[in-house]
Amino acid sequence: MLIDLAIRVQLQPSFEIQRPQLPRRLADFHFATIPDGLPPSDADSTQDITSLYDSTSKNFLVPFSNLISKLNHASSSSDVPPVTCIVSDACMSFTLDAVEKFGIPEVLFWTLSACGVLGYSYYKHLVERDLVPLKDASCLTNGYLETTIDWIPGMNNIRLKDLPSFIRATDPNDILFNFLINESEVAFKASAIVLNTFDALERAAIESLSSNLPPIYTIGPLHFILNQISDHRLKSIDTNFWKE
Repeated sequence: MLIDLAIRVQLQPSFEIQRPQLPRRLADFHFATIPDGLPPSDADSTQDITSLYDSTSKNFLVPFSNLISKLNHASSSSDVPPVTCIVSDACMSFTLDAVEKFGIPEVLFWTLSACGVLGYSYYKHLVERDLVPLKDASCLTNGYLETTIDWIPGMNNIRLKDLPSFIRATDPNDILFNFLINESEVAFKASAIVLNTFDALERAAIESLSSNLPPIYTIGPLHFILNQISDHRLKSIDTNFWKE
């Protein structure tokens, strides 16, 4: 979901544009694609998530920056406005490098809960305490995941198994595990953070995150907001671009 602060372009990895029901443009909202750096895949199914996330950090910055430059150049000779702000999925941190280059603000949007984001932000601390990655697969069943974690501000009475499950990796070089450590570490560069939650539900976790992050705005739960959209033109856009 993009809010009004965003540039009116929603990025999709280029393979997804093959879906026939994906609208090419609305009057005030355009879709654009950038190459994902991966081999062609089935247009009706998701790609390998590990490969896709790995590719975002290696291959997305240059084409994304080129798209911003293209939009800014178009604004000088048409009614297309220049890029003044970017709202990005929080797992697309390459966008933070782009906005630094262009000198524009960025809002990072986490679609998960505040507790989930807080859990990611402490992955590095778990590594430093030698709690993860797991020594081997036996830790999944021998009770190790019952280990109490009582030192994360805003999260009381939790166990290792209550944290986002990517900590269950056994390989120190696990791509997704290290990817999420990096994404949570660079979040402070954003101008603001948007979370899919509301204050009364996760006040302690939100306050804990607020001590280390830029201003946080809670706009959830998103499915309630979806029910309030009155623009019938948007019915032509699915919330999922893949077959269900």
